[in-house]
Amino acid sequence: MLFQAAMVRSTSPHARVRNIDPSAALAIPGVRGYFDHRDLADRTLKGKERVEDDKDHVFADGLVTCVGQAIGIIVADSRSLAKRAADLVVITYEELEPCLDIDDAIRMDRFHKYDHVVCNGNVDSAMKAAPNVLEGEMKVGAQEHFYLEPHALLAIPGETYGEMHIVSCTQCVTKSAKCVAGCLGVNEAKVKVVVKRLGGGFGGKETLSIYRSGAISVAAAKLGRAVRIQMSREEDMAISGQSHPFWGSWKVGFKDDGSIEGVDVTMYNNGGSTICCSNVVMDRGLAHFHNAYHFPNIRAVGKIAWTNLASNTAFRGFGVPQSALICEDMMTRVAAMLERKLGPTAPSVDDVRRINLSKEGQRTPYGQLIPQCHLPRLWDEINETGDIEGRRQAITEFNKAHRWTKRGMATIPTMYGINFPVKYLNQAGAQVLVYCDGSVLVTHAGTEMGQGLHTKCIQVAAQVFGIPVADVHIAETASDRVHNTSPTAASVGSDLNGMATLDACEQIQARLRYENPPSAHCPSPC
Repeated sequence: MLFQAAMVRSTSPHARVRNIDPSAALAIPGVRGYFDHRDLADRTLKGKERVEDDKDHVFADGLVTCVGQAIGIIVADSRSLAKRAADLVVITYEELEPCLDIDDAIRMDRFHKYDHVVCNGNVDSAMKAAPNVLEGEMKVGAQEHFYLEPHALLAIPGETYGEMHIVSCTQCVTKSAKCVAGCLGVNEAKVKVVVKRLGGGFGGKETLSIYRSGAISVAAAKLGRAVRIQMSREEDMAISGQSHPFWGSWKVGFKDDGSIEGVDVTMYNNGGSTICCSNVVMDRGLAHFHNAYHFPNIRAVGKIAWTNLASNTAFRGFGVPQSALICEDMMTRVAAMLERKLGPTAPSVDDVRRINLSKEGQRTPYGQLIPQCHLPRLWDEINETGDIEGRRQAITEFNKAHRWTKRGMATIPTMYGINFPVKYLNQAGAQVLVYCDGSVLVTHAGTEMGQGLHTKCIQVAAQVFGIPVADVHIAETASDRVHNTSPTAASVGSDLNGMATLDACEQIQARLRYENPPSAHCPSPC
């Protein structure tokens, strides 16, 4: 019989847990058990942490730091019974003052440890020499991932304690295996994590799925039975983080033609109750604040607010849309100030953007050379072929004639660095098996979530071997076939896994070729 599970979640944003009483839940027929932090194994191996405690909130241990944080897990014969029993677990709290947004974090001086700065040139001198100086700020809110499929996981225990087969909806197969091994106190080699496909991810299944894998694995190991958890949309949205809210405060010095001389910006993001990947999100935000422009003097400082919200996590763009939006707001305000100062002779906002575009041979604020840059040419071609000016005039006339319905149009350049900022993650593996009937089985390190990754890898294998795509099959992503994998994220899944598949196929193809033509002493294989 397959057991079903439900999480016992915190109802307080910040509190000490004084007592947990699951007796009312356990008294219900069909409820199989309650498990929490006391059931976790000693998560050390040879003196080293198996799962980072500051990122690992499988179960709260005496302190809850956000609403929805997992305190325990109830296992029962059915999903409805498990959810009803979870609501009967009585938690006694000692309430503490919560910190709920970036404003609170600044007032309370609550920040995660982070001290990275992107700095290039002499910002202070540039500000003093600039004929115009402007200051401003902008806040960018959070976004919900809203993938079609909420989190769902299945844990199946093996013959010996610690053997665990996890069927997950994660973007991070290896991290899930590591978390399960840490929670059970076993080697990662005893844990198998399998992903068939995800019903959408967008970064939202990078972390939460990891910790839920740990939770249900503990229950499955203790009971010796398979345990499944399936979250409702309400539960999923209540306990999962969102994209990071940003607050940028900037000061800019510029000339009357709109060219930027210096920028000084401080950006805050709301990391939530744990730092999770907020430091890397801020790294990207700082590195991409300049968007597609060249600022000769820039200083970008980042701070991560430590708040009592569900830990904000990876999201498409990974901090770049937020910081680039703050930059574009700055460019718009620069144009507006010049219009007030110079009147009809002032450069338009498009002129301000055009004059500051990055050019070939320049370097980014973090020192990367731009060997090829087509931005200025693309900008001019789009304005010409798209009749931007004519369309803007038509929009102006329309808006004059319509009081309640308005139209607008903007031309915005974008430059985005596609990679994992942590260098060792820019790798992938693939296992390719060729069968005697000519069919091919491919397993790679990436997870399919609707982006067509499996299809692309199948096409790669088919092209190398010169066979129809129908003869190539990908069954699933599995940690016991391709191990130590990187998350499927950062817009590099097809590049990394496609190249890994290509490399494996080419190695096999090279072995299949004859070094010398077959002879009587060396007959052709049957």
